[in-house]
Amino acid sequence: MAQVWNNFRQRWNDETAPHSIPGVPGGSKAEGIAEPPPAGASIGNQHVQVLRTLACKSIYSFFPGGEQTVRLAYERAIDRAQHYIYIEDQYFWPCTLTDKLRQAADRGMKIILVLSHKYEMRSISDVHEKMRAEAVSLIRKNNPGNIFVYHLQQTGPEKDIYVPPS
Repeated sequence: MAQVWNNFRQRWNDETAPHSIPGVPGGSKAEGIAEPPPAGASIGNQHVQVLRTLACKSIYSFFPGGEQTVRLAYERAIDRAQHYIYIEDQYFWPCTLTDKLRQAADRGMKIILVLSHKYEMRSISDVHEKMRAEAVSLIRKNNPGNIFVYHLQQTGPEKDIYVPPS
């Protein structure tokens, strides 16, 4: 609870981004959230992990160096994989995970990537598709037989989804 509260409070209270509400004349600044989190009853014994990514050159005052817990969690999972790695990511392109996935394929891991077929914003779709192709090419470099790439596609008026190979 405290991790979720802290993440929300930091983003809400940060002065960097404008706190205006679109469509409201003159906008308005939201009232800040005070600490500490409200006391709550413990409900069960669930374990939750909160991950986020803030750019290395973060614009947020509360984390000027950025935060990469999503990337670090991906890297740990890839390093610990024993048989298969499944990643579904609509914004997949070259990054530090590309090398990790190539190394995993070299170790014999079967890597299944489910990626977007077409990027929604036409103005940058060509760049996105080129970067995605570059990432897949780098991962397939040494062991193409261990890499399987698919995309989601809707068919017909009922919008069924199937996964054709790329």
